Amino acid sequence: MFYKSLKKRTVFFLLLFLHICYRYGSLYAQPIWSSQAYPDETGYKTRIAGHLIKLSNLPFGEKSMSKSTCPDTGRPVLSWALEGEMVYSPYTGRAYRQGPTGYFGALERDQIGRISKFGGDALKKDLIPVAATMMLYPGHQRARDFLYIPGHLQQQYHFAAKNWARIYPALIHIMDSVWHRDFQLAVATYEESQRPSDGYREYPPMSVPHNLVGEVGQLLGGNPKDGGTENHKTMWRSTALIYSQYLPDTALISGYPAPEVRQLVFKMLQDYVYKMLHTGNGEYDSQIYYPHSIEAFLNLYDYSVYEEIKELAKIAIDYYLATYGIKTYDGAIAGAQKRGPAWINGTGEMRSMLYGWFGSSHAEKDTSSLYLPLHQVVSEYRPNPLIWRLVHKELPTPFEMKIARPFYHMDRPNAFQEYFYASQNFGIGSIYQNRIDNPNQQVLWSAVCTSEDGPLTFAGGQPFYRTPGGHSPYTQTLQYKQAVIVAAGQTAGTGNLEDPEFQMRQKSGAGLLQSLEPREDFYNKAQFQEAVWLFIPKKIKNIEVVQHRLIIDAGNSFVVVTPSTTDTRLINESDISSEDRKKLNLDTYYIWMVQGKNPAYAMEIFEKDEFSDLDDIKVKYKGSVLNVKHGDEESLITFVTHNKDRLEMKYRHLGLRADGKINGSKINFKNWAGGAAYESPYLSIKNGRMHLSDGRRNYKLDYTKQRASYSTTNR
Repeated sequence: MFYKSLKKRTVFFLLLFLHICYRYGSLYAQPIWSSQAYPDETGYKTRIAGHLIKLSNLPFGEKSMSKSTCPDTGRPVLSWALEGEMVYSPYTGRAYRQGPTGYFGALERDQIGRISKFGGDALKKDLIPVAATMMLYPGHQRARDFLYIPGHLQQQYHFAAKNWARIYPALIHIMDSVWHRDFQLAVATYEESQRPSDGYREYPPMSVPHNLVGEVGQLLGGNPKDGGTENHKTMWRSTALIYSQYLPDTALISGYPAPEVRQLVFKMLQDYVYKMLHTGNGEYDSQIYYPHSIEAFLNLYDYSVYEEIKELAKIAIDYYLATYGIKTYDGAIAGAQKRGPAWINGTGEMRSMLYGWFGSSHAEKDTSSLYLPLHQVVSEYRPNPLIWRLVHKELPTPFEMKIARPFYHMDRPNAFQEYFYASQNFGIGSIYQNRIDNPNQQVLWSAVCTSEDGPLTFAGGQPFYRTPGGHSPYTQTLQYKQAVIVAAGQTAGTGNLEDPEFQMRQKSGAGLLQSLEPREDFYNKAQFQEAVWLFIPKKIKNIEVVQHRLIIDAGNSFVVVTPSTTDTRLINESDISSEDRKKLNLDTYYIWMVQGKNPAYAMEIFEKDEFSDLDDIKVKYKGSVLNVKHGDEESLITFVTHNKDRLEMKYRHLGLRADGKINGSKINFKNWAGGAAYESPYLSIKNGRMHLSDGRRNYKLDYTKQRASYSTTNR
């Protein structure tokens, strides 16, 4: 009897073991750093289902066509005519001359009459549906014809090049020898003296012409003056590296033999990744541009025939997703961004990418208007389980993170200092910035709270740009844990003329700030308003004012905002023009403003379970008043948080970055993250090594010898 019972138990546990192996075996058979260990393949396949077909159905070709108007009917006419060539109206047959062809239109023909040159960056968008169509329907005649136009083959600048690199390996066995001849000629001779764009902007000629290979000895092959932005350079260089692996060794790539390009460009990308794991990258956490760099490395991950190149691509993508993802909540990023959007966390490719890989919210009205990026949809890359858990905050919270940011060209480490605080349902981060550098795309601070209606983003400052993003020369911040002080002040007239920080403050912040009420022409005048604004999502329905403080029910969090003065108000939509309302995006945000001398506010965020309801937090909140002691060169702003942390901020009227103390200890900018680029319990990057952890499992990537070495650690 005992034997039979034992046998039954043995069979039961054996079956249970086999079930676990079947259910989880594919996950744990792979190392935790492996893409093959991705924990949500079924969900991912469901989310991307049908997107390749959706992309193939997008229109293409019209952007490059010349625009004119039928003289008989006044209706629009599209053609492939150059300026001055004859056009025949499709409505009445009238012959007339084509006028200017527009920014994207045809500019030149070759000796046999084919269009050999167009205007701007049309293939940034148009090559996506063509590529999707060719992947699904290789014989599709219109898509094939589009690819034969020599002027399209010539479009090898950054965005278009990244798209060519995605489709070219698939075209090798589809297109005929004539196409290959023309394509190889376009790649061999590609060089750009005028920076193209995807809009109607005009740029001055470049000091050194751009090409696919770049300048040897420069970061990612581009000089600091006008050698291209970080994402531009990753797209060009990665495309050159793809071409070098698929074109014949006798082929040229922007004048360089293909084998030489393999060596030169691989070394450029290798040096870039090596630097990232020492200093962090310059175009950090860019909601706008990260997708393009990620897609560039996805091309290398999927198509490289050399293992060391594929390995390099995986390191780069893992870096982007881990460092970006740890700051996100339901797809929305909190904290600072370099080259970020003015209107933070709107729709865009990065939100779509996070939805695809992680199931985060995508910010579109519904999934019918969502288009996942082509490069992601057809890629074999998947984020590993620890990146997944960083994104989903499946780890002990709260935690603090310090990030030492380099100059944009990664030639000086710890140039700027970012502080980030992550709780389970909210994140808040800010950066100490002592330079003005591309200020309209610099996000100084922001916070995100999760809610049933999607992520809620808060940001603001002195309204130089009148948007949540942008670096006003008058705005300074100081943060500790879930509390941030945001302040503004006048620029002092005297200082050290040899100090670059003072020079930038004087140049950018020369205007006198003035008190201003929302009235006629408010948008334009508000640039120099002596105020700090807070952008509050209009999804929030419960905001109360208690002794001039805002008490906000923000989804899964409570937010308390304490002003420095009693001169506070929400901008009333009826007080300003409809045009100003549109510019200020008042359909999406409330704007609360604090006016006065050295205006400031302190914002604190709490998990909802810390208080029973809004009435409870109104009674129990213990934060102090926000005290400002005015000075000509420095103003002292002090605040004691609900949790009794003392924040002392020295607003510097001669500079751009505040000084201060936290609980009596002076902020140490020089040793910000202990010599690391990233310092936190779950993500650290230092001296060529990256550690990832969820508090239970972990691994270390060692790239000190410029080859990947992975290991689990006891850390």
